[in-house]
Amino acid sequence: MKPEFMKYLNKIICIALVAVLAMMVWVFVDANINHYTAGMQSDIASEALFSALMYERGTYRPDTWYISSAIHVITVPNLSALIYPLTGFNLNLSMGIACSIMLCLMLVLMYFYLRKMDFKVAESIATILIVFSLTRAQSEIQVMIMLYAMDYISHFITLFIILLMYNKSLKNGRLKIWMVAVSAALAIVNGIQGMHACLFCYLPLLGAEFIRQFISFVRNRKFERLSVSIWVFGLTVTTLVTNKLSGVYNPSPSRNIRHAFEKFVGEVLPSVKSTLFSGSLAGIAALLLIMAVVSYCLVIVKLIKNKDQDNDYYLWSTLVFPIDFFICLIMTTFTTSQVADRYYIMLIFAVAIGAVMLFRDFPDLGRILSFVVVVTYSCFALFSFYQTLIVGDHSQETNAYVVFKWMQDNGYEYGYSTFEHANYITVMGNNSVKVRCVNNMRDMEGSKWLSDTLWYPPYKDASGETCYLVSDYMQEDFDGFLAEYGPEVVRVEKVGYYTVYVLDHDYTVWER
Repeated sequence: MKPEFMKYLNKIICIALVAVLAMMVWVFVDANINHYTAGMQSDIASEALFSALMYERGTYRPDTWYISSAIHVITVPNLSALIYPLTGFNLNLSMGIACSIMLCLMLVLMYFYLRKMDFKVAESIATILIVFSLTRAQSEIQVMIMLYAMDYISHFITLFIILLMYNKSLKNGRLKIWMVAVSAALAIVNGIQGMHACLFCYLPLLGAEFIRQFISFVRNRKFERLSVSIWVFGLTVTTLVTNKLSGVYNPSPSRNIRHAFEKFVGEVLPSVKSTLFSGSLAGIAALLLIMAVVSYCLVIVKLIKNKDQDNDYYLWSTLVFPIDFFICLIMTTFTTSQVADRYYIMLIFAVAIGAVMLFRDFPDLGRILSFVVVVTYSCFALFSFYQTLIVGDHSQETNAYVVFKWMQDNGYEYGYSTFEHANYITVMGNNSVKVRCVNNMRDMEGSKWLSDTLWYPPYKDASGETCYLVSDYMQEDFDGFLAEYGPEVVRVEKVGYYTVYVLDHDYTVWER
């Protein structure tokens, strides 16, 4: 084909990729800001309530809050707490804006990382689009980095910052003081927040650095750019030590050597399959996976043959993505730790980067056809996301919304239910009614999980009519509470899924 025609075709492809990415980002921003409750559940709702609590108490770690397994320092709830008063104390809007900002920040950093890896604009955008397209609407992976609470977003922001520094240090052969200072601060913060950053960033990077030094030593009998290895090792140790000193709860699963194979076949493999092939057009996902595997094999061969690390230095950082996937695969197979799609989240990044690395070296016509496939694939995913996240928002038809509306219309501000319902209902009502969680409906003790001590008597005023929201499976427990404590029942109403008991005052206590 003529060079002029190819240049014109490349421009069209680039414009198409930019347009689809813009629409993709718009869908997720719209979903977060205008449809925040569309995929709501209690864990996500708890993050939102905690953000309001941080603002009210003026600290990132209120003493009265019972955390799950993480401490928030730089996360969506922290950012939401800053935005909260600017939105007129609209909790759901502040969380939606915070989610959108964090998502855009991650995408910008990923784009810069890819560009510094010598990816062209079209190749960088295609990679990001593949990452989006490999996910399923409202899936666990989307919630981790794209929607609602975004539990892992700060870890992936950290990852791309560290990889940018890593590439620059390999290129220059030395570390700059500002890199050491910034990365050390990030390592400390991530250590405070839990083990996930170590799992998704530092450990796989340490693995890539070990491979680099091993190949260098075998080939040249010397270590190259040793200061970089020391830096990576130091970051990993800093995160681990900080995590231990912070007192964050991290369950240690026992070994599972004897039943590893059956766990791999029965649990791990189906979860991995669900992670990669649950989105639109599974056949294209399979093709991208094959391309990525070939690509990483070629990368390893290239790195082994390349005697001068000044060339293709950026390829080392690409190994972080498949290495992390294999770390999670081994961890979930050979231990008793739970199996969940979110642990294999790095697989979608590995496939996207690996596939684009392969077809960026195709002949011109092959590259153009590859980009056309990416655009088509992304359009199918975009339509699916729009239909589910925007058009498919039926949150106002849920039982949680119906019971919140009933409480609001009847002038009841306070109520109680179990964890699966309480925080969820509160956020469905944008914090205008307060439904708090109890351990069970018999003892009516405050829940010691993602809740606050000051939400319950005797720390709060027990006077005033209080709602108790009882589903069918809670009824037996609640009947036991009625029999034992004999509260005065003012009103009983069937509201959607719930039977609402209005008692003359608050009978719940933090501890009995």
